[in-house]
Amino acid sequence: VPRAGRVAARSSRRIKRGLLDVLSKAHLRAAVKSTPPVPSRRAPCSDGVSDASRRKPVRKAGFRKTHPGNLVFDSLSGQDSPGSGRMVGEVDMKKQICTLTLAMLVLLTPATGLWAQLAPPNEAGVAMGHLHYNVRDVEANRDFWVRLGGEPAGTLGEAAVVQFPDILVMLSEGESSGNTEGSVIDHVAFRVESLDEVAAAGFEVERLEGFIGIASVFTPEGERIELFDETATNLTFTIDGPGSDPVAERHNRAIGAPIISHHIHLYLPESAVSEAKDWYARMFGATPGIRWQYDAVDLPGINFNFSSAPEALAPTRGRMLDHIGLEIQGLEEFCRRLEDAGVEFDEPYGQRPSGIATALLTDPWGTSIELTEGLNGI
Repeated sequence: VPRAGRVAARSSRRIKRGLLDVLSKAHLRAAVKSTPPVPSRRAPCSDGVSDASRRKPVRKAGFRKTHPGNLVFDSLSGQDSPGSGRMVGEVDMKKQICTLTLAMLVLLTPATGLWAQLAPPNEAGVAMGHLHYNVRDVEANRDFWVRLGGEPAGTLGEAAVVQFPDILVMLSEGESSGNTEGSVIDHVAFRVESLDEVAAAGFEVERLEGFIGIASVFTPEGERIELFDETATNLTFTIDGPGSDPVAERHNRAIGAPIISHHIHLYLPESAVSEAKDWYARMFGATPGIRWQYDAVDLPGINFNFSSAPEALAPTRGRMLDHIGLEIQGLEEFCRRLEDAGVEFDEPYGQRPSGIATALLTDPWGTSIELTEGLNGI
């Protein structure tokens, strides 16, 4: 289970236990002050064994885990034996507490089951958000991403969601004009701890000849996903100029998780490579640098690599990877700043029924980019 998923699960459990405990103590204190105990009518035990030791252990109310991310409430039976010494109304009070607590937890839990764990934003308020694929078979593709190391995270609108550390993969049913390769985005890449473990999980791993620790796997519909394991030697990122970037430094150390996102690789006309690098740095506050031998910029959660192609390639809109998504803090104001910088939006800023704010733009070379605010808190 990815580290971010484990941390989120532990935090959720602590919050729920704390809420139940606070409510229970407060209501029971009130009951103790207002209600006298009922005297016991039970006869003394004839065999010298205490009455308390005869009682069967009482199962406490609480939550039991039935599936990752799902909690089912185990309530008290509500039965009480006459003369047991328990306070009148105590059971009813506990039932009310349980009901109230459960209702509050339901309100706090999103109906979609989506608990995003995206990277904290940079100083410009930007972090990686999602990859949105159009696929014919959503279930088969979701199974691929889950087997690769993601966690099923419910749905958002009509899209199935699979969660990885720092990134969400969204899958919508639909036809595409072709795989990502052949468009301005050539591929996306992830880091894994071991390619051998990926192969042992049943994937057909196509290793890159002449390079250590680099391979590709393919989705059920032929989409290539590049993988780097810990033996790869071309993952490092060096920022341009003096100084340092602690967030970008993650590329220069071990991942500490089964799988994390690494880069999106764009192929552009040769004359546009440095221009694209500057554009992403200016528009999104990305850190410019070099990833191995590629011009690159880094955002929390993702690295953009820029390579040259003989000619301009097809835009992403309508391809299998239809668009990428960036999560923005303060999206409405951010969109105004982009407009002041000359960016034209395909879809202006707006609020969806889900409560997530979105806007859609296309970079000068054909990459469709959805800006969102709210994925990290849904």
